[in-house]
Amino acid sequence: ANAGVVVDTMTLDAATLTATGDFTVDSAGDIVLDADGGDIRFKDGGVAIAVLGNSSSDFFIGTSVQDKDILFKGNDGGSTITALTLDMSAAGNARFANDVKLISDSAVITIGVDSDLKITHDGTNGDFESAGNLVFDVANTITLDADGGYIWFNDGGTTIGYFQNESTDLSINVHNQDRDIFFKGNDGGSGITALQLDMSAGGRAHFANASSNQMAIFTNTAHDSIIQITAEAANKNSIVRFGDNDDNDVGAIDYDHNINDMIIYANASEAARFISEGGITFNGDTAAA
Repeated sequence: ANAGVVVDTMTLDAATLTATGDFTVDSAGDIVLDADGGDIRFKDGGVAIAVLGNSSSDFFIGTSVQDKDILFKGNDGGSTITALTLDMSAAGNARFANDVKLISDSAVITIGVDSDLKITHDGTNGDFESAGNLVFDVANTITLDADGGYIWFNDGGTTIGYFQNESTDLSINVHNQDRDIFFKGNDGGSGITALQLDMSAGGRAHFANASSNQMAIFTNTAHDSIIQITAEAANKNSIVRFGDNDDNDVGAIDYDHNINDMIIYANASEAARFISEGGITFNGDTAAA
């Protein structure tokens, strides 16, 4: 049998070059590996470990052992680090050892076969775009920290409402003209509107209660319980009205700020008046002070 050509620790036999120790290829120019078969294979003890290949002029790097990973390693300040691990037992899951930076202002991170989720930044603003629902599920607290003082709610690009920081007071705002704010919940399995703030009527509050005769309960555990109605505009009255489905003004309590009288209405007519100087009138008849 042909033993091949032996030079020091190397043996050249047909298409195989074998070295009994380390093998160094040292060139004063480039080193070119030209494999017309399209693959350059890495083996250890005859066992295939990895391959560099040509696939329709695309360059690929592949592992040959089932579920073994590809590691990208380097030296950080004298310590060996694994910058990136491609986990083949997890369908190619990529694990970076530190930050991932996209330096282009127009760069986009896309997730999903059909690019269902996109994350991008245009140099000024960031954007999350989802083809379906977007869920934030955390084990602790979700914090929205907007240094501009606004958190906006949009639908199809149209602003609907927003939260606003007004000198550390929280402001809840509906954006569009004459649109209302609703407070809704679930009462015994049925959806209810507990409170409607009607912006087309100066912010009038509508409380709804179909299951109890108590519309609202005010509790003060430290001081007197006071309900105050203030007419801040000049020459305006403070009025509490009583109504039903047929008539929104069947009765009222009216404080007249011009003369400081308290007037009681029944069936839309004055029934009694408490006069500021003293005395009470009933249907126009004056009782003694």
